[in-house]
Amino acid sequence: VFFEMPYRDMQRKGKVGGLQFQIGRAIIPDIDAIPGLASAIEEFSRKGKELPDWTPVNISDRIKAVRLIDVGAALSLSGASMSIYRHASELLHGTYFSVIYFWSGSTGPVHTRERFGELWKEHFIAVFTAIFFSASAVVELCSRKYNLPSLARANEELISRVKEIIDSLSAGGSENISI
Repeated sequence: VFFEMPYRDMQRKGKVGGLQFQIGRAIIPDIDAIPGLASAIEEFSRKGKELPDWTPVNISDRIKAVRLIDVGAALSLSGASMSIYRHASELLHGTYFSVIYFWSGSTGPVHTRERFGELWKEHFIAVFTAIFFSASAVVELCSRKYNLPSLARANEELISRVKEIIDSLSAGGSENISI
């Protein structure tokens, strides 16, 4: 099954912050060559543009729906949401909080090059954590839906390993990390 969103991502045009942009792939398949794609684009489009409000359900309610299926996946999504979603929204809206958070992190203003490096590491860990646990939640849901216990076990092993790495990075170590 090919979804309309990845197809749209092959050729993106827009205006953000007053700037026109266009990014895309060199080769884009014919829309009619992919079964169901034309109808999906029609369903999720308005005047040739993506529908940003295809569901009235907010992120919290979506996570509640996931919780009905898998509490662990909901917990992973909640953590990912708290780790980056709010901060990303603040950054995109250019709020005072976002400026302070981005340049000060959790410990106050940055005055040294060493502290600046630590701040970037904090930001990297936050972004990585959000991405990893979001993907982990999807893997967990798929393993449950399609009865793939080996996938669930592999996911649990990855979670343990990632936790070890993050703990090591948070403690200031990086030279002894093996992937």
